[in-house]
Amino acid sequence: MNKRSRRQTAMWIITFALLIAGLYIFNDGSFYVSVWFMSLAICLFVLFVMSIPKSLRVNEQYIDIHCVVELTRIPISNIVEIRPIENKQLRWALPLAGSFGFGGYFGYYFNLRNGSMFKMYARQWGDFVMITDVYEDVYVINCKGSDNFIDFIKLMSSINQNQVSE
Repeated sequence: MNKRSRRQTAMWIITFALLIAGLYIFNDGSFYVSVWFMSLAICLFVLFVMSIPKSLRVNEQYIDIHCVVELTRIPISNIVEIRPIENKQLRWALPLAGSFGFGGYFGYYFNLRNGSMFKMYARQWGDFVMITDVYEDVYVINCKGSDNFIDFIKLMSSINQNQVSE
């Protein structure tokens, strides 16, 4: 995790701890509300931990994004567009269901600037690549050496198209 992710993770932990403490202190004798909130917070925490992207693997046919309990597989033959995007283009992206810095950046995001929705898999903020497939699903991932990654995917895509046409 980079500095920004660590800072936001600490901010979320402190926020949840303060909310739990506030519910406990200002509760008027009924303990079930704070227990309910604490169990909800624990469930959200477990969900976030299970969705953290762990690795990105690429072969001749697929891009595999491995999370703790999830595998997202993008067939290279289905990729319509792949391009690098700058950090400032994601400034207006808000998480709908996912994390914005708690262990990384992952989940469903909505871009306020152009009204699009995408799924993000990033362990740190930077080196983003946007992938659009034939089903108009948009994925934003981060990887070191994004230019080499894009060149490899374009090469594999052209090889796959040549094999299909023959």
